[in-house]
Amino acid sequence: MLIDFTVENFRSIKEPVTLSAIAQTHKKNTSDDKITKPFSFPKRKLEILPVLGIFGANASGKSNVLNALNHLLTFVFYSSNYDKFSAYPEFNFVKPFLLTSSTSKVPTRFTLRILREGNIYIYNLSLHQNVILEEKLEYIPQELEKAYTRLIFNRIWNNRSQSYDVENGKEFGEAYREIQKSLKESQAFLGFLLLNVKNEFLRLMLIWLGSYWNSNSLDKDVFDHTFSCALIEDFKSNYPELKNKVSEIMKKFDVGIEDVEIKKLKNESGEDYEVRVIHKTDKGTVKWLLEEESLGTKKLFTLATKLFFTFESGTLMLVDELGASTHPNINREIIKLFQNKKINKNNGQLIFTSHDSSLLGKGILRRDQIYYTNKKDDGSTELYSLSDFGIRNDLSIEKAYLDGRFKAVPFLPSERELEELAGVN
Repeated sequence: MLIDFTVENFRSIKEPVTLSAIAQTHKKNTSDDKITKPFSFPKRKLEILPVLGIFGANASGKSNVLNALNHLLTFVFYSSNYDKFSAYPEFNFVKPFLLTSSTSKVPTRFTLRILREGNIYIYNLSLHQNVILEEKLEYIPQELEKAYTRLIFNRIWNNRSQSYDVENGKEFGEAYREIQKSLKESQAFLGFLLLNVKNEFLRLMLIWLGSYWNSNSLDKDVFDHTFSCALIEDFKSNYPELKNKVSEIMKKFDVGIEDVEIKKLKNESGEDYEVRVIHKTDKGTVKWLLEEESLGTKKLFTLATKLFFTFESGTLMLVDELGASTHPNINREIIKLFQNKKINKNNGQLIFTSHDSSLLGKGILRRDQIYYTNKKDDGSTELYSLSDFGIRNDLSIEKAYLDGRFKAVPFLPSERELEELAGVN
């Protein structure tokens, strides 16, 4: 599970911001505990939340928080096959904060901490545009109760020698030193390990990384059914019920669909898929292409595929603008599914951004699950949790948010200013 993620100097993010899934300690039997109880890891003295939601005004940077996490995970995955992916622009360049001249000359920094079966992994990556300045991986083995980190590897770019200085922990020793030195300046060593190393102490982290990219990368268009079909087909042998679960959830969500049919096609550009949806009529059934459905129904098909794959693999699901095309009741049900431990047995997590303020309503999200982004005077993004505010249990969070109590809302022109803009005398 994701413990927390920190990013600095990425797009609208100037100063370091941290998105944490660590549950805040509250008195027992509070209103938050009645909403959902976090996943508990007593040996680590950690409680991790299954869902985090980020809210804020347009252009406040909430999408950039997700994009930063996605960029890091995608960058690592692309590095696993550098020759194939190096032509992709998102792999080759990371945009720093550009509203001050000084930040264009300093690195972008990422820190990721994840928990896998009691092991804590800490990954640090420092980039300047597409050049890795430092890459470091540490871990805390599950048998260690105290937070004592062990080095796995550390690569630091040496300007003088124009090569990497390498330090490895005892698990690697000298075995990978020459490989580490031979990697491209924009190729993450962790990505190389993703496909080339079977070490037991790294296996759990690498599975989590690979599962994320295979299922939930934001680079895969959520409106493109091809990705969802490929996921269903590729994992048919290991997860044969995925397609049926996707069909069933669409039926339960009352979009008028009884079932879904997937047909693999072959064309000049490679493999493609045809998706037909089945509707019930008074004389039987009728079917037509998924493309003929509403935008919300098409998005739901992809969301449902990602949803159940996340439950199966126990990985991370990122959704930018949850609720942009789906009904608020469906959005609430998606959150509830993640917070149902009988369904979400493998500790899958959902992190989303949204303008749907109804998700702030009573009984949906705990206070420590709610984050806000706000645009500061210099145009940069600040990220903070609702838990940072001392609020009453009976406060209407939705109303307080819309009233601007937590900032994170746009400053709108007055009616008179709008009239002047429209040329009204």
